[in-house]
Amino acid sequence: MTDDCKNEILELLEKQAGGLASKEEILDMIENGFIAGDNLISIDHNDVLQTIKGMSEIDAASASGLNSDLYAMLKDAISRISAAHGGKAPSSLLITFHIPRDGNFMIGHMDGMNQCLDEIEGNPDIIWGVANVDGMAADDVKIFLMIGFKD
Repeated sequence: MTDDCKNEILELLEKQAGGLASKEEILDMIENGFIAGDNLISIDHNDVLQTIKGMSEIDAASASGLNSDLYAMLKDAISRISAAHGGKAPSSLLITFHIPRDGNFMIGHMDGMNQCLDEIEGNPDIIWGVANVDGMAADDVKIFLMIGFKD
């Protein structure tokens, strides 16, 4: 990520970050989670900016587990962030899934993601991506989630 992009994101996070993750933690997730890895479905800084611009609050979390538990992991991460913001409904979500390069992740595992996202109130804007990552166990998945809230 270029310094200009990083500075623009930091400026927005100064005003909006809080809750579970600090602005530094969110920036680390952006650089090493959302836009890292060998992307199958890419996330870039423009996706990050689209998620956070115009929001009054931004927060993020990550979760790791088995790909068969994708629904529960994603639901828990969304619930934790929403609870830290008074139970507000998300206005925007950015999600990146890290999957093992040589793993057993199948598109069928995405059913859990679809089910979870269908249950979110308020019809938020959602951007998601998938990245292949070395060094993960065959059945593992890691989720990076950023949520924007409007007043």
